[in-house]
Amino acid sequence: MTVSNSQKPQNYVLELCFAAEQVTESLQFCFYDEKGNRCEQVGDGPLASTFNFSENDEIKIKVMATSGGNPNKRGNSDFSMKINDCSLVSIPELGVEDISMFDPINAVTSIANWIPLKSTTNPENGRVTIEMESKKSLVVKAQNGQWKVSGYLSINQTLNGKTENKLYYFDPESSAGFGWPQ
Repeated sequence: MTVSNSQKPQNYVLELCFAAEQVTESLQFCFYDEKGNRCEQVGDGPLASTFNFSENDEIKIKVMATSGGNPNKRGNSDFSMKINDCSLVSIPELGVEDISMFDPINAVTSIANWIPLKSTTNPENGRVTIEMESKKSLVVKAQNGQWKVSGYLSINQTLNGKTENKLYYFDPESSAGFGWPQ
């Protein structure tokens, strides 16, 4: 995923997925490049198991929520969702000057503004899929470094007449540039 500083910044999408019925709190997550190709973690070396970005790359966050529907019932399933906020908490590795990839001063980056992309219902089984995207992109501000990133997604959902608040988490390890201060 790394691009040399002489190339133009890249655009990525961090896709977060959950099922409305799930009882676990862990989100599935994946990064995609601007062509829709799945991005892999660095495979080996000092940045192994991180998603590596370059300074000025932009990352949009897309949330995809599904409700299983009912195979015995045709028509709409009762599922709606509102995102309250999404927060990324960064813990820098030793020697890294920037507290976060996205902000040199603040460890928490919060996204509160979302755009509904689409809501679809499968007419065969009532399965509903809701997609939303962050209004603004996160811009990678750090030139080099490694971070333990913990992400939290707070939502309000209505499923089968019951409304509740839920908190999900995800845990991508990330790096920028060479991964260590120069």
